[in-house]
Amino acid sequence: PKVSNPNQISEDTRNRWVWVRDGLSVKESLLGDSAWLQSFQEDGPLKDRFQAFLKKNEGAISDSKRHGVSEQDLQLEFAQRLAKQVWVDYTGGDSNSYVFRVRDSDPQFAKSLVTALIERTKIKLIQDNQEAYRSSLTSLQDLIAKTTDPELITHLRHTEKQLHVASLLFDSSTNQRIEVIKIPHIPLKPIWPRPQMLLLVALIMGVASGLVVEVVLNFVKRSHATG
Repeated sequence: PKVSNPNQISEDTRNRWVWVRDGLSVKESLLGDSAWLQSFQEDGPLKDRFQAFLKKNEGAISDSKRHGVSEQDLQLEFAQRLAKQVWVDYTGGDSNSYVFRVRDSDPQFAKSLVTALIERTKIKLIQDNQEAYRSSLTSLQDLIAKTTDPELITHLRHTEKQLHVASLLFDSSTNQRIEVIKIPHIPLKPIWPRPQMLLLVALIMGVASGLVVEVVLNFVKRSHATG
């Protein structure tokens, strides 16, 4: 839900395409770096997974360090690889919802990743906006203090009042801005991998491979017979 600033009502504030643009922008930035993992940086499973990543790529890391690869580079590489297990879907301006899905062999770790994404979304949609309002108001106040032109001062003070109202309206609705519709949970049965599905796929591929081999062998036999 959004509370409109009565001093700044325009078509853009009610345009669903603006909401879609903003929603897609948040979606792209959620997994942009390692910041989405900050909410459980001290978590044991994450540390263990990072150590396993370092051990598995020990040779490549050793070679890369000679070319200037830093610890931060390794953390970013780890975060990017981990992000490949994560799917973020934005449903659009009508429902304005995000769907987070994580696929991992450790269900507890997958649940932690989804929870981390929810916390990251709260930061992007609430805390970052609050900080933007605060910094903008501070910049305006500093500019007003340095300005000597009366006409410009009047314009800046009017802008400051509008921005202050918008900031108050935003802060008053922070508790209602994000709602977790489905709480992340570990299912009773594994969603992935599916043994039955893998068995069916293996059976189909085995039959198909057998037919291909049989066709090729018959073709070779006929070629030899003809020759």
